[in-house]
This record gives sequence, structure tokens and C-alpha cells, in this order.
Amino acid sequence: MGLIRRGRPDAAPAWEAHYGCRHHLVVRYRPAIEEHAYALSRARAANAGDPRRDWRQAETEIIRSILTAIDHREDAKGE
Repeated sequence: MGLIRRGRPDAAPAWEAHYGCRHHLVVRYRPAIEEHAYALSRARAANAGDPRRDWRQAETEIIRSILTAIDHREDAKGE
């Protein structure tokens, strides 16, 4: 939501749309998210952790990188 508001201050994003888009991105990029979550858990190694937290962090980082890449491509086109 913050990314939307920063990019388009006049927008009035709806939480339903946010969750719908997030779900779509998670489904589409699930293999990358799984791989990243696994890497996060491996990086912790012996430290106790929460697999759900690893998943959520991986989800957030992958989605952020996708949305940021889209934003940068649009900037490069002059849009």
C-alpha cells in the first residue's frame, strides 16, 4: 500500500484489491518464493526460527523486487 501511495499520491487503493493482487503474485511467483524462504531458513542454520516467518519475509522480498523492477522499467520508458 505504501508503494502505491508513494507512486500515486492521489490513488485510493482498496485493501481487497491489495490482497487480491498479493495472492495473484504469490501464486505466480511461488517457486521463487519457496526457493528464497528455503535460503532464509538455511541462512539461520542452527538458530531456532519460524518457517512461517521465513515464508512471509520471502514473499515480501520477492513481491517488492518484482514491483520495484516494474516501476524502474516504466521510469526507463519515460512513463
